[in-house]
Amino acid sequence: MSSPVEQQRQSVIQEILQTEAAYLRELLLVEEVFIRTMRSSGIVNEKELDSLFVNWDELILANSYFNKALKVRCMNSSGGVITMIGDVLCQQISQLKPYLRFCSLQLHGATLLGEKCRAGGPWADLVRQCQEHPLIQGHTLTSFLLKPMQRITRYPLLIKQLLKYTPEGHPDCYNTQEALSASETLCAQVNEAVSQRENTDKLEWMQRCVTCEGLQERLVFNSLTNTLGPRKLLHTGTLHKVKSKRELVAFLLSDFLLLTTPSKSVSSCTTLATLERALTSTTCAMYRKPMFLTDLRVEGDKDSETCFTLVSPACGDIAVAAPTTHERNNWLKKIAIAKKHISDTERSLLHRQQSKEKDRNIMGRVLVTVMAGVSLSEKHCEGKKL
Repeated sequence: MSSPVEQQRQSVIQEILQTEAAYLRELLLVEEVFIRTMRSSGIVNEKELDSLFVNWDELILANSYFNKALKVRCMNSSGGVITMIGDVLCQQISQLKPYLRFCSLQLHGATLLGEKCRAGGPWADLVRQCQEHPLIQGHTLTSFLLKPMQRITRYPLLIKQLLKYTPEGHPDCYNTQEALSASETLCAQVNEAVSQRENTDKLEWMQRCVTCEGLQERLVFNSLTNTLGPRKLLHTGTLHKVKSKRELVAFLLSDFLLLTTPSKSVSSCTTLATLERALTSTTCAMYRKPMFLTDLRVEGDKDSETCFTLVSPACGDIAVAAPTTHERNNWLKKIAIAKKHISDTERSLLHRQQSKEKDRNIMGRVLVTVMAGVSLSEKHCEGKKL
């Protein structure tokens, strides 16, 4: 008879098996009810299908292998007791790379679906018709499109629970620990892919909607920096010039700060989310040349809780005010962090370069053994023979 701990462990294993099988059924259901119907309708084109479902077929393939591997391990277990499962989890989770692409592009699909459904017409009617299919049981397409991300984030939770009931001396303990590490790494990679995609989208928006006339060279926002890798948009917000009250939209990127003037006022936006939505229908014009963070100084105003001054050799002193004290402090903090990151990165690069130069001076070592000598004579320090 198994111990209470082992019974709990077997219960978690069964939950993993059952939820994996149920998830695969949902993936297949979307393919059958939504993808096939929409593709054969003639209403939804291939580009729209790709935007909605991305690489859904690859998700099905990956989780079919996952589900099959779990079933095989279950069938090969004596008396229905699964002793080893961590190795299967570790191996199969490492094969879930297609989720990086799906999750990073999921926002595009959700945006398209929302726009089409709000617009009504045949496209929206078709989605509604699919959602009314008996097998769908009243769920929306939006809820199905969220399930891959939900499943990825659930793996670490399930494996943590499994590890809780897998004692250190258990033969599956090490593999389960490795599986947990693999699942957490996958989640981190998915989050990073989503973040990179969102950053790319924002930089591409800046390329389209922020005009930078007067620069000697065209400014490409979505490009590599000199030392920091791909450029990132770190913060966006509204500011006002202290004296003229001119409204500004400021963009803090990983290597410079850009002040712009919007084509229409966005100062009523009180949150970053509402500001970003408002900017999608707004254009901005460069107010001052980019202020490189390596040269930029920020000075707080002792007499005001919302004002601060940007000091740049290229642009001079610009006194600005944030909407709130919190927002001012947020700007000061984010600029300081960005400047420190540049300083730390450049210092690290310099250290690596100096190390390489030291190594480069040493070409190698040769061990020489003198086997014989002819007409040898000793000399003292003044060069005369002894």
